[in-house]
Amino acid sequence: MRIELVHTVNPDVAKVILSFMETIVAEERLPASVTVNEDENLEYSVSTAIRVHGPAGEELIMPLYGHVISADDLDRIRDFICRAWQEFTLTPILHVHGRTQIAA
Repeated sequence: MRIELVHTVNPDVAKVILSFMETIVAEERLPASVTVNEDENLEYSVSTAIRVHGPAGEELIMPLYGHVISADDLDRIRDFICRAWQEFTLTPILHVHGRTQIAA
């Protein structure tokens, strides 16, 4: 799984988000790489987005609005990355084994 921080403006906000994304990957022990992409042609009318690329080429995108990052934004980023990991990795394994939910 590859996690990509895509941004067009405000490198200070991008640095904070990048650091937080790297912390999430380390704390959750995800086998994922974090990269930065300075893309001037974002598909959204936002300055920053997070793209998670799955193993089969699929991707999930989380646009981030605004030029400051709040604690709520950081929680949403963590949830997004963890949900992407589950969707791309755990859910297909469970489906193959006839299960539909992860045990609590």
